[in-house]
Amino acid sequence: MKFTKEYIKKLILEELEEQEAKLSSADYKNKQMKAAIKTQTGVDDKERAILNQVEEKLKLFASKKNLAAAGMITTLLKRLNAELDKALK
Repeated sequence: MKFTKEYIKKLILEELEEQEAKLSSADYKNKQMKAAIKTQTGVDDKERAILNQVEEKLKLFASKKNLAAAGMITTLLKRLNAELDKALK
């Protein structure tokens, strides 16, 4: 089978349409709002990458286990929040 530019474009467009259909309108709006907020916060790309990495890992952990009763992880998160509160005063 010969892959022409038109065929490849068609495949890409179909895939994009499928991905858009999977997102509900609320999910799409939430993603857009988060993206807009991230660009306005003054956070650079390295900081954003760190924050995203931590957020994704916490979400993954929370989906598998109880984050509120995770022993050392819960303790570290509480300590981190306390230190951030002190630093922001």
